[in-house]
Amino acid sequence: MNRLLRNLSIHAAVITALVCFVALILVIAGMAVVADRNSQSNLTTLSNISDAQLNEINRADSLLNQAMLAMETASNYLMVGQTQQSNAQVAIAGDRIARAEERFERFAAVSVAPRKSVRGRFNC
Repeated sequence: MNRLLRNLSIHAAVITALVCFVALILVIAGMAVVADRNSQSNLTTLSNISDAQLNEINRADSLLNQAMLAMETASNYLMVGQTQQSNAQVAIAGDRIARAEERFERFAAVSVAPRKSVRGRFNC
């Protein structure tokens, strides 16, 4: 090995070093491209899951708030003796609660990738 190094000229040594640095930079750039693609894929997956879950849970919350308002209105109607309007508001509240339960079930049903597969894609 020492004989080879002694026989190399300075010019050849500089060119060899530069070729090594270029190869190293290309390897690092390739790794960066692969990491970028993986991160974009992971972020897209997480965004889709988040959007689906937030949509369902927000709608369920809104329906529960409407049901609460209908129950309050039914209570007020009952206090003044308007039983028919009170029953109508209770029916509306029951419908809103049933729809909110459906939304919550859809929220819980959104598929999430198993932790192992996501972790493997991050190479942790």
